Amino acid sequence: MKTKFVRIILLFSLAGILLLASCAAKKPWYGKASKNWAEAIPPGDEQVAHTVFLVGDAGDAKHGTESVVPSLNLLQKELEAAGANSTLVWLGDNIYPIGLPPEDHPGRAEAEYRIGVELEISKKFQGKTYFIPGNHDWNLSQPGGWDAVKREEAYLEKALGPDVFVPNDGCPGPTVVRLAPGLTMVALDSEWPLHKHEKPLEECGIHDEEGFYFALQDSLNEHSDDILLVTAHHPAFTNGNHGGQYPWGFYAGIITSIYPLGRKLGASPQDQSHPLYKRYSNWLKSIFPDYERLVFAAGHEHSLQHWKKEGTQYLVSGAGCKDSYCSKGRGSEFSHQHTGFMKLKMYQNQELWVEVWEPGETEAIMVYRAKLY
Repeated sequence: MKTKFVRIILLFSLAGILLLASCAAKKPWYGKASKNWAEAIPPGDEQVAHTVFLVGDAGDAKHGTESVVPSLNLLQKELEAAGANSTLVWLGDNIYPIGLPPEDHPGRAEAEYRIGVELEISKKFQGKTYFIPGNHDWNLSQPGGWDAVKREEAYLEKALGPDVFVPNDGCPGPTVVRLAPGLTMVALDSEWPLHKHEKPLEECGIHDEEGFYFALQDSLNEHSDDILLVTAHHPAFTNGNHGGQYPWGFYAGIITSIYPLGRKLGASPQDQSHPLYKRYSNWLKSIFPDYERLVFAAGHEHSLQHWKKEGTQYLVSGAGCKDSYCSKGRGSEFSHQHTGFMKLKMYQNQELWVEVWEPGETEAIMVYRAKLY
């Protein structure tokens, strides 16, 4: 009797895990308003005024590993076709796992190789390139993070020239860059408000964290007539692990469930459940609706997502190198657990569209497109 009962429990558990695991966005998931996305036709390519490529979490290209090649090869081909009227933004986690260590560190050569992949793509690109730091670039959010991010900045600017690493000196920003007439980027270092260890403050011209958000508001107000592209590493909305979403197989056992439950309860500042992250995202969500045409683009999650909240467009493009769990729905317009990147196209009539591109078996595939403004 006891054996039969155990079997029944195991069967129900397995069925539940399989059913709930199907909630993963292994195939592109489209919200109700996005199901017919392919029928939305933008102006012709000859009317593109500027293109912005958004790719995050691309710093894990290991020696002898082919798994990341398709997405980065696709990116390079698209960049070659884009020409000079375009911008490439690397959305953080440019070097896994601990950013750029000191020259005598045993991991230095591997770190240089990983950032070298992104550097080679950037050097061949005719447009302008910008790197934004993520938590891995800050020594995986550990002590010494400020030094690590300054080392990376110096290394990149030696290779590509000044002002490619934004914001600079480990400051939170905002750094304002006019990408094209009518299109302004406002870059943030979102690890700064989450970082518990040494970081600059007075050196950045602010006295506390609130000063950072007030400076952001001032910059947005100054350029509010433009389309505003705010870029950072950490997203405000997400269907991924950092938003507390995990495949249900993680909850199958007492031991395996500790990890996702701990993160859901705010164990890590890198997760939206943590008080530091909540404060960061709540500030952004309170500021952004005041602007008619604002896009917030981030990485951090190894997936591709589009959200629309209170008139603000939220993009997650952190699948430059790898993918990880991403759930369906939950208010998103689009979600997909897959490698790839996003393109923003601003047209001469000031329309702004987003495209999501992924490597297919034999060619590039556009899996989603939407008019943002």
